[in-house]
Parts: sequence; structure tokens; C-alpha cells
Amino acid sequence: MEYQYPFYESGVELPEGMSLDDYRHEYYKNNRSTGLVVEYTSEGGTDGTQPTFDGDPLIVGHYVRIGNAVHFNITVDFDNITSFGTGEYYLTLPFPARFEYAFREGQLHDDSAGVSYHMTGEVHADSDVLQLFSSDKVASGVQDAEFTSSSPVTLTVNDSFHISGTYIAAVGA
Repeated sequence: MEYQYPFYESGVELPEGMSLDDYRHEYYKNNRSTGLVVEYTSEGGTDGTQPTFDGDPLIVGHYVRIGNAVHFNITVDFDNITSFGTGEYYLTLPFPARFEYAFREGQLHDDSAGVSYHMTGEVHADSDVLQLFSSDKVASGVQDAEFTSSSPVTLTVNDSFHISGTYIAAVGA
């Protein structure tokens, strides 16, 4: 039996005994083209002394993958942090990146002061480690500064941040 499948110019011959629904399921599963929102565990830490928590860290990651294009969103809440650690913060993406990317879609919420700060993340090719930065105004313009427990502001348990972006996953990821 031949069906016109939406991704092809010509019909698709189904394997013997396979229904169109089974074919679609296998196609989407094998090509990761579902476009469904998937929750994943993003790891986080610093390049210095690691932060500590009362329970599991409150880091929630979601992604949508269509082919090799990945859109991610990660939210971090500091409600249960007991020590912020030292050094520059990082998170992990759901898949390694094929190319180097800078993501500018992040925001730190300093809830005690009612102020928000711009956040940036950078990942190197073939890595899933997202290094975090904040924007810092200098005399000549704006530059990225390492995001630490004291920059751009001294963090408290009332604060939180989120970052998102879109990238191409590395080959084989």
C-alpha cells in the first residue's frame, strides 16, 4: 500500500505488515523529529568550589529537538542552596553542540532588590558544558563577565535565573 507522507515528494512504500501509524512512530523515534517538549536533568556547578544544597539542586531543563536542531530552556532556583560555592557557574545542555554558540536569552532575577540582569551562555563545539556570563557595563560599552556568586550581584536564596537558546546538536548526538 502506498501513502503520501508529508515529508516526501513521492509516496512511501510501507514494509509488509506495518501500519501507517507504526511507520510514523518509527520515523519520528528514529529521526528525533517529534517536536515534543522533553524534560531532562541539567547538571550544574562551578569551575571552583562546588555549591551545596539541602536536597537535590532545583535545576529544571527542557528541550525540543527537531532533527539536529535543539531548543533548550533551563531554570535554576536557589531556594534550597546552602552554599553558593566559588568560581564561574556552568550548566549542561541536553546534547553536545556541533558548533560554538553564544546564547543571549537569559535573565537573573534578584528578587530581594526587584532587579533583573541579562545572562549569557557560551558552549564550545563538541561540548555540552554551557559557561555562564552576565553583562557588565564598562566605559566603552557592554562586555560579558563571569557569572559567579558575587557577580553581577551577591546571590541569595531568593534569586533565580533561566536561560534558553537554539543550536545544532553534534554529529551522532
